[in-house]
Formats: sequence, structure tokens, C-alpha cells
Amino acid sequence: FCKKDAVARVANAMFCKKDAVARVANAMFCKKDAVARVANAMFCKNAPLARVANAMFCKNASLAVAADAIFCKSLAFAVDAAALALVRADSQVPCRAMSELSAAARGFFEQGRLLDLAGLRVFVLDTGPVTREDALVLLHGFPSSCLDFHRILPRLAEGRRVVLLDFPGFGYSDKPTAYGYSLMEQADVVLMVLRALGVRSMQLVAHDMGTSVACELLARRERGLLPVPVTALVLMNGSVHIELAQLTPSQKLLGSALGPLFARLSSRAVFLAQLRRILGRPVPAEDLEDMWALLLLRDGRLRLPQSIFYIEERRRFWQRWIGALTRLDLPTLILWGDQDPVAVPAIAKQLQAEIPGARLQWLPDLGHYPQLEDPDVVATAILQFLSERR
Repeated sequence: FCKKDAVARVANAMFCKKDAVARVANAMFCKKDAVARVANAMFCKNAPLARVANAMFCKNASLAVAADAIFCKSLAFAVDAAALALVRADSQVPCRAMSELSAAARGFFEQGRLLDLAGLRVFVLDTGPVTREDALVLLHGFPSSCLDFHRILPRLAEGRRVVLLDFPGFGYSDKPTAYGYSLMEQADVVLMVLRALGVRSMQLVAHDMGTSVACELLARRERGLLPVPVTALVLMNGSVHIELAQLTPSQKLLGSALGPLFARLSSRAVFLAQLRRILGRPVPAEDLEDMWALLLLRDGRLRLPQSIFYIEERRRFWQRWIGALTRLDLPTLILWGDQDPVAVPAIAKQLQAEIPGARLQWLPDLGHYPQLEDPDVVATAILQFLSERR
């Protein structure tokens, strides 16, 4: 469908930002009014969606696939055609991903191991004095991995046992299709890891999605169902108050009917661009590149429409998790980058107000990934808080 300069016309018509050109594009490619309205709504009226569409279809060799889909008479068939056309390319991704990791990320992996837990291989890094039965447990966020903590790990592990893990669906762990990816299951995995490692008490540091896994552990603790005591809690930039969060366009798309297609067509360029938009300060390029490479590993990006369901669980189990926080009797630090556009400062203020005795410490000029944006400041804040609890 794309010959000579027709490619330019297809791209121009699909991704135009101005209404006048949008109407021309609509007339060119949509024969029926109903389909015209769908195409117009999808590609023209919303600027963020227009940019997503541009990134989805223009950054790689899939332009021909996009053009083919545009000319399909049925929108549903267009979606199916585009998805099926990329299956063969996706099958080659996992073998490339490991070699594309930075030396630091490969070294991080080599320090840890894969535990076989209930039919899943879960990546675990157990460092510091591993004979101690108490540990500092770090819980990572979406859509990354425990590698997010690699820049603060050396300081945290000085004289202290630290346990990190990749939740199923993320990082180095298995990413099966036939799995629920519920935060309840992720909490189960945390407890299976601690049992396998012989950890008998823990201090929790949780970031992003990990904060809701921590909330589930605390809800079990309140009910007398947590086998491992928690002695302190640090919450970092997580949208536990989902009603206050400002979700990104990608999060909204992944949770929609277009999620599987968006995940399959996602590109490195748009992923890195969206990550940079939620940072307060630049982070080393290799950290962002490693996030993308780990998403590709074992088809991780194709699992995102399943694992993004945690956002709905935050709504469904709001009373269970927020209720446990309002009755919490643990030393708690709310450590928050004040420039986070997703887990906005209002969430941190609300947590401070409702968790008895909680202390809020702002991290000025930092965004959604404080532990990567300023690892020294974050490590110092965590260590100071933990030292006060001794």
C-alpha cells in the first residue's frame, strides 16, 4: 500500500496535529462516517494520543504495517492485522535483550540468583551479612525492576542484610502469559522469597507499585496473617491514593482495549521519552536503556497490559490498604520527590496526615525515581531513618 512518496502522505495524514489537515486525513483514509469519527478521535483530537500514535507507527519499520491497517475496512481487523504482523519480530527480542544491558546491569544480575518458587523463577539478590535473620527488603515499581535500587544498594548494604527481588513479569524474573499479576500474588512472592532465604523480620522500603505490595503485606499484618514481622516502613513516590494520581498516557492506553496492541508496537524512543518526562533531574542514560532492555527480556513488554491491572486493584482494595495505613503502628518515613507528575505531592501529604506518627521528608527537585536521580540523598535519608529506629 505504500509506494514511493505515498509513505509520506500516509504518515502526514495519520499523525497530523492541526484540525484542518486532520479533516483532510479523515477524508482520505476513512470511507464511512462512523469509521471517520473513530479515526478522528483516535489520531487527531487529542495531542498526547497523536504523539503516542506517532511514536507507535513512525519510529521503526512498522510504517508499512500501519498503512496496511489504515486501509483495512474494519477497525478491529486493522488492529488484528497490525498485531499479527509483528509477532515474528517480537520472537527475536528476548535473545537480544540480555546483550543490550549495561555492564552494571549484567554485574547486578550475576550477583543474584533465580529461585524456583511455585513454578516461577524469581530473581533475588541477597547481599550484606546474609547470616542475619533480619533484612531490609526493597520493593520496586512498574514497569521496571529491582535494578532501580542498584545505585543506593552499596550504602544500604554496609553492615546490613538487604534483599531485593524482581516481581514476576518484571526484570530478570519469569514473565508467563498464564499468570494473574495481582498485587496479592506479588505479596505472596515476597513472602516465599523471605521464607526461602530464612528472613525472620524485615524493614520495608517500597517504591511506586511496590508501595501497594507493601500495603497488602501491612493489611495481612493487621489481620495477624503476616509470618514475618515488619519493624519499619519507607514509602517512596507511589500512587497508593490512586484517586489523586495523574496517570501517564501510556498507563491509560495499557489499561484500555488497545493495551495489547500498544504494548506490542511500543518503541524504545517513546518509552525513554515518557520516562524522562516523569523525572525531576536527568539520570544516567544507561539506567533508562537498561529499563527498556529488561522490558524486552522474556517478552516483558507484552505482559504490561496484564500487570497494569494493579491500578484497578488500587481502586478495588482501597479500603483494605488505606485502612491498614490509617491504623498502622510502625515507624514510617514518607520519602518523596516533590516534582513527581504521577505520584503527585498531594499523595505524600495525604499519607502523612493519615498514618499515625509518619514523617514526611521532601526530596527537592526530584521526580518519580528519586533513587536514580539523586542516590546519595536517598540513601542518606533511608539510613538516617533506620538508625533512629535502633
